[in-house]
Amino acid sequence: MIINTESMNDIGGADTNFFFRGEEWDINYRLAQRGVKLVILDEVRLFHHVNGSHDRFDLKMLYLAYRSKMLFAKKIQPFWYFPVWLGLSYFYIIFVAANKFAKLSGRDALDIKPVLLKAFKDGLARDKIRIEDYER
Repeated sequence: MIINTESMNDIGGADTNFFFRGEEWDINYRLAQRGVKLVILDEVRLFHHVNGSHDRFDLKMLYLAYRSKMLFAKKIQPFWYFPVWLGLSYFYIIFVAANKFAKLSGRDALDIKPVLLKAFKDGLARDKIRIEDYER
């Protein structure tokens, strides 16, 4: 992601409530809200070492990813729609996400569900994501 300084300053910089994931969604959303044209350059080639800083199937990373989804949804969903989104998300976690992640990672869905549900619960209770939240 490449952003000029003026545009980044115009939106107040990155939201420090996010940790590890979600920052890009939030920045792009706020830029689009300000009328900044977002462009994808298909012809540009970059090398990015996939999962270079973490294990793709690490439960802590899964927790942080779902916390980021919760925080982003809380920021952008209209007040009247957020309860609907919560219900659908809870259903998705219980019946789809844990099984899907288990299949991809080779882990047991029964080990994954508590992590996703903790992210869901913590996402409702707190608006700042910290790495320490996973250990609580």
